[in-house]
Amino acid sequence: MVQWCQLLHSEGLYLAIMWDHFSTLLQVLLDAGYVIEPACNTQGNTLRESGRRFFDEKYRDHFDNIFSAIGNWFKAMGEDPLNVRFGDDWGRLTRDLLFDSEGSLKFKTDLWSDIRKVILPTIVDKVSFLSHPLLMDLTPLLDRSHSHTQD
Repeated sequence: MVQWCQLLHSEGLYLAIMWDHFSTLLQVLLDAGYVIEPACNTQGNTLRESGRRFFDEKYRDHFDNIFSAIGNWFKAMGEDPLNVRFGDDWGRLTRDLLFDSEGSLKFKTDLWSDIRKVILPTIVDKVSFLSHPLLMDLTPLLDRSHSHTQD
């Protein structure tokens, strides 16, 4: 098995396996009626088994580590007192916006007006800066266009 994994890392065999997957995908997408032929199922099963051997045997520990880290991150987010309070506040706000004191669904015009006229503009004002590389590149253009509209 170790020798097979070492062969798989050699460039030629790896490219051959990827080419098999790619050529099958092209055949499924471009050849009309190929998906209803028995050869399509046979080829799909072959590719699934080769992929399963590759990922389940070779990279199982890597996938387990990734899923474990993601699970730990979400668990920590759920246990953070500030996030718990934030979630509780959103739950209360949603309940207050959608339901009356008896628990019946009701549209509350005054509360929706407050959201639209007070809360939402405040949030937009406070979260007006987004730190993203693309936005940072566009900032001079946005500042220039914004200054022209105010004149």
